[in-house]
Amino acid sequence: MAIFTLLACGPGMVDVDEFMSFFMPESSNASAQNQKYNYTSNFFYGENEFESNEDTVDHCRNENILAWQKYCNNKVAGNEIAKGIYGKFGSSALQKYLTQSKNELAKNYIALAKEIDSDFEKTVNSYEGEENKYVSKADVLEQKALALLNVAKQNKDSFIEERIAFQLVKFSAVKKNYEEAVSRYEKLILPIKQKSFISDWALMRKAEAETSLGNKAEAYYDFAQVFDRSESHRNQADVVVRARIDSLVIDDSVLKFCKNDHEKAAVYAFAGIKPTTDALPMLEKMVEIEPQNPMLELIMAREINKNEAYYYRQIDWEYVEDSTETKKKQQIASDYWSKLKDFSVKTAENQKVAKTGFWQIASAYMEYIEGDLAKSEEFLNQAKAINSQNQGLKNQILIQDLLLTSKKTKEITPEVEMAYLSILEQIGKPKGFRMSNAVLESCNMLASKYRGVQPVSDKETKGGFLSSCSGKKSSENVPVSVPNAIAKAYLLTMLTTYQAGSGEEYGGYMSQKDMFPIEDTTSLATIKKLVQYVAEPNKSDFDKRLQKLVGFDNDHLYTLMGRRAMDEHNYAKAAEAFGKVNPKIWKDDVWTSMFNEDPFYISPKYGDEKPNTNYTPVSFAQKMAELEAKLKANPNDAESAYLLGCGAFNTSTHGNAWILRRHGWSASEVNSYDKKEYNFDYYQATKAKEYFEKGMKSTNPEIAAKSCYGAALCERVAFDVFVASQDTSNEMDMNKFTERMNKERIAKFSIYFQLLKTKYQNTAYQKQVLEECGDYSAFAGE
Repeated sequence: MAIFTLLACGPGMVDVDEFMSFFMPESSNASAQNQKYNYTSNFFYGENEFESNEDTVDHCRNENILAWQKYCNNKVAGNEIAKGIYGKFGSSALQKYLTQSKNELAKNYIALAKEIDSDFEKTVNSYEGEENKYVSKADVLEQKALALLNVAKQNKDSFIEERIAFQLVKFSAVKKNYEEAVSRYEKLILPIKQKSFISDWALMRKAEAETSLGNKAEAYYDFAQVFDRSESHRNQADVVVRARIDSLVIDDSVLKFCKNDHEKAAVYAFAGIKPTTDALPMLEKMVEIEPQNPMLELIMAREINKNEAYYYRQIDWEYVEDSTETKKKQQIASDYWSKLKDFSVKTAENQKVAKTGFWQIASAYMEYIEGDLAKSEEFLNQAKAINSQNQGLKNQILIQDLLLTSKKTKEITPEVEMAYLSILEQIGKPKGFRMSNAVLESCNMLASKYRGVQPVSDKETKGGFLSSCSGKKSSENVPVSVPNAIAKAYLLTMLTTYQAGSGEEYGGYMSQKDMFPIEDTTSLATIKKLVQYVAEPNKSDFDKRLQKLVGFDNDHLYTLMGRRAMDEHNYAKAAEAFGKVNPKIWKDDVWTSMFNEDPFYISPKYGDEKPNTNYTPVSFAQKMAELEAKLKANPNDAESAYLLGCGAFNTSTHGNAWILRRHGWSASEVNSYDKKEYNFDYYQATKAKEYFEKGMKSTNPEIAAKSCYGAALCERVAFDVFVASQDTSNEMDMNKFTERMNKERIAKFSIYFQLLKTKYQNTAYQKQVLEECGDYSAFAGE
């Protein structure tokens, strides 16, 4: 297996819960509430552990209201039930109904429950040291509850009896009388024949008591049943176990409490969603004893996602793990993945397991990861053949189709192009980081093939698990006969950027690239091919749709071409390209604010600026082209050489017209931690220095002196880049580092200051520089 070539060796995804994954957990048949338990790279699921993003219903309240409605023979509306239970009982229709029904027991219970809740709230909110500290009435209320329980039993009212029994279990738990809480559950709750969710609430209290008593195996069983049965308390059960007894081994010590296979499956499912558990053994048991369990698919999706995240470990900038240890853990993930895949394939063929399409698409993805593209396609087609209304599953089918199409393609043909583009269009701007990952990976695979680069591993039937980072990558050049291949590759690369490919309103996904650095480093030759491709009059359907998907207009393309021409100092081509941009563009804020200084002006005085009143990008490029032509015609034209030097310097990173070559600028752009290469003209101003050196040949000493100072500026720029790119992480004494850098400057980066001081010391310009330039003044010893 040799996929994930772009992302696997790059930075991990560290934004909230975004991580390396291509498998959507939403492809499972999990309910909206269960989707909360999809795998997350965080230990907890969210800020509010008692509420999921997909299911924010107050289940306690809803469960209770529906139960009371049924108790009242559906004669009282839900809002009136809510008013009576949670609001003012005396003025509610519930009170009226119970009075008419002569049900004093229920009325007395509601009054007692309100007293208990009020007492509990006041007790919790009361603090030590208060002058009028609240004294709990729990003992009195508990006696009332015991007396009312006897009435409920005499009346054979199991509905009220169950609620009072729950209150008594809660009393014991709150008092931390854990033995009594367990005993009351067993004596008061268990005998009730027609149990409701209230018994599960009581079971939650009993499980917490068992945990405090150290009976972790029985507590685990209890929590698992609460998770299985109680919509309102399941998340609380999960959180308590993860915090207090997560490391428990699931064996007979737990399973002996189970009364049937469903309860065993509930225990396995509960264990399967824990962040520290390898759930494959749980899945195998669940399929064996309850193949229709609704948690099966969710747990399998968790294992796939967890293993993806485990293999593609996120980067911790504070701690870098030993590479040998990382490889060991990756091998563990690799071995486990193969077992997961075998289980998935087996389950997909299991007739007792519901054919929702999930096991088919999971098997397709896992076979793809293992490098068996034929089997992957077979399972993908099976998934497509199953009629499903699950949008998550449909999205996963699109992801798999996209990855498989780009991976299996050996030769790009018009048929392949249309098949790929139709999938890409269905995805559109990806919603969710997994879809973004898939678009990014597939676009890069196909773009490489458009460029004639075919990974050698693509020629193999199988590869190792996630092998793109496991060893040295190799590739070979293959002939590409498809027209406009380079331009198409470029557009596909643009779809990997957040500017062109984000489905979010603000920003993009961690996997997505930044378009501008790509544009700023692409050759003029490539952009020429792109512009020619877009300008073709007789476009194919594929061409039209691909270009529409990326969304570049002519202004964007010709601005880009102008910048790339300027970067390569092809001024005539830059003038031609800028000339095709709508003149209104140059009046946008970005241009009027960033191209507002004279691009031919250089002053030795810091902060001395001359407003740009004459030049647009078009006229500046034209002027540079004219100066270049004059210098070519007369190599001794020192004035033209000096102006060319000024223009070239000002379009470099330290100049006032950098926007003519780049989209953006940053003071920290040159640094040591990015590990980038800065030996380019844009950073070093080498072309400007060449022009200034020609200007120094002038017979006019003032022009020669100006040119010498210009060359010194280029030298200073090169020194600044040299210093900023030095790794200082191991420097113990920064004063010594500064001293060392100063020696480097004197030895290698002060040639032109020395010439200015010696050869041009009698010029008026040298004297001006001496007065206005602090760096030079310090160098000259003034």
